Amino acid sequence: MAPMKRPAASSASSAEKKAKGSTASKQFKEVAAALSQAEGWPKGVLAMLGENLQSILGQPKEERHDTQVRCAEMVAEIMKSIEENIQNQIKEAENKLAEAGTEKARREEKAAADSAEAAAKAAALEEAKKALDEATKEGKEAQKAVQAATKEQKAGDAENLANEEKKKDLDAALETIFKPLKEGAIEESARKKAIADVTKLGKEFVFDNALLTSLPSALSKKPEERGSFDGLVVNQLEKALTENAEKLAATLEAAAPAKQARADKVAEAQAALDAVTAKVKDCQEAVKNAEAALKEAETTSKASAKSVKQFGPEMKQTEASLSEAKENLESFASGAKATFQELVDKSSVVPEAEAAPAADEAAAPAEAEAAEAAPAAAA
Repeated sequence: MAPMKRPAASSASSAEKKAKGSTASKQFKEVAAALSQAEGWPKGVLAMLGENLQSILGQPKEERHDTQVRCAEMVAEIMKSIEENIQNQIKEAENKLAEAGTEKARREEKAAADSAEAAAKAAALEEAKKALDEATKEGKEAQKAVQAATKEQKAGDAENLANEEKKKDLDAALETIFKPLKEGAIEESARKKAIADVTKLGKEFVFDNALLTSLPSALSKKPEERGSFDGLVVNQLEKALTENAEKLAATLEAAAPAKQARADKVAEAQAALDAVTAKVKDCQEAVKNAEAALKEAETTSKASAKSVKQFGPEMKQTEASLSEAKENLESFASGAKATFQELVDKSSVVPEAEAAPAADEAAAPAEAEAAEAAPAAAA
């Protein structure tokens, strides 16, 4: 029955292989998990390497072909970058903590400066609003001045405008109606109306009723048919109309300086209004800009004050991040990094120091078997 013990040894060897296979699978998963967290590498490359670690590192290093070696080197480069990234995190946190005093002072100084700047912008806005109020008041006064000057001009020019209209009508009547009638140059069909127009004009400018009464008869005759009295009437009327035209011209000429002064006053008042209107517009723009500047300064000041307030919590968070990074580095070095190195270094060559115990282990089952067979032979 002794030979029946051999399968037990074979079963133990099989269990050992399964255990080794399970351990290797865990190692590949550990390294793959580390690769998936690497930064600065294409996700597709990381996934490809992680999924094929067994194909890359499953064989002893003596049996790996060139492609496996290159892939293993790439994984090594990525693992190195992971370690360097954690080390950089540690260095950054340590530097931040080392400069905490300087950073706090810098933030407090900036907060004070930003607060002063916001106060200055607020004062500037008040000045801009004050200037706008003053300009607006000036604008109202300038508008009143324009209205007063315009009213004065209208009143002062009223008589002048009437005289200008009279002069215009009188000059037109002398040239287009009276002279043609005097010279007999108006046709018979238009003569009656022309005489009526001249008579009307005469009533306006001539005050001799006897002259006006004799006018229609004198003008209805042709020049060669007029008697001495008719000629006297026509000449007297012409003289009266001409004298009135000259009087109107003299009146207009005498009133011209005052008229010009009123026009100049209106123009000056309007120019002042235009200037203050532009000033109001500039002040409005200045207020708008000052409001924007104040808003920006207040936003900056609030951010600076918040930065000072957050300094303490930030330092605590930095300390926590430093502690976490150190733990991550230790975990990575003793975990995924060591596991990867073990897989890389796996060899099919058994060192001599390990070969002797292996031989002893192989001989042990044979010695045990011989020991069991001895009592049976004696029997």
